[in-house]
Amino acid sequence: MTGVRAIVSPRARLEIRGVRLSFGASMVLDGVDLDVFGGENLVLIGTSGSGKTVLLRCILGLLQPDSGSIRIDGQETTTLGGRARDALMQRVGVLFQRNALFDSLTVWENVVFGLMQRGQMPRAKARALALDKLAAVGLDETAADLSPVELSGGMQKRVGLARAIASNPEFLFLDDPVAGLDPMLTHGIDDLIAERVRILGTTGLSITQDVGSIRRIANRVAMLWQGRIVWTGPADRIDESGNPFVDQFVHGRIAGPIRFDEQWTVKNRK
Repeated sequence: MTGVRAIVSPRARLEIRGVRLSFGASMVLDGVDLDVFGGENLVLIGTSGSGKTVLLRCILGLLQPDSGSIRIDGQETTTLGGRARDALMQRVGVLFQRNALFDSLTVWENVVFGLMQRGQMPRAKARALALDKLAAVGLDETAADLSPVELSGGMQKRVGLARAIASNPEFLFLDDPVAGLDPMLTHGIDDLIAERVRILGTTGLSITQDVGSIRRIANRVAMLWQGRIVWTGPADRIDESGNPFVDQFVHGRIAGPIRFDEQWTVKNRK
């Protein structure tokens, strides 16, 4: 079955309008317009270097766009700072592409790092919560006191996901959650993501280049190419999108509008 069954709100909780960002002469985002609706998991696809992670970093406030608007529940976030930014981030769970786990902390401390940093709960209660979230992603207590470097790649992904859902976030942002994993682990992580989005009722934005993952976790798909959204549509339409960029990407075709010399280079445009 393609996509995730979820109750999707008709109201956009994340609204991106006209977002532009350049690094020197290279235009990475060139007027991105995108909505993510409440309760859905929208998957953002695109070739390497197309600006997917850059857009996510703008949403998270890690990069400041040159222009444009990013609104979460109607609140403009591009100008947020200090306590207002911190308050927003408490509603957000993030799984970074390379997990971003702290080797100096145990697995369970990584899971509840944000909650402990904010002083929201005592250590004993935090550990109990961490064990609960680890169990939710299929890891038992034996992993809790290990260092992240003692875990396999798939287990590290599960720990990253446990940390992302630790606070039962309203928004879940996942950057290439199955990168570098074998097909069996990829399928397992996808099932966990789909399950948690459905159970938590979270509004999600995921980045992936894995077509199988798109089918398993997406309600809706958007494709980013040369800094702009060139197609959006339901996940069950990706095989018959009618869009040449999506068609070439999904079916892995060499022939098409995406040239190999452009896959790795962002065009300069005035």
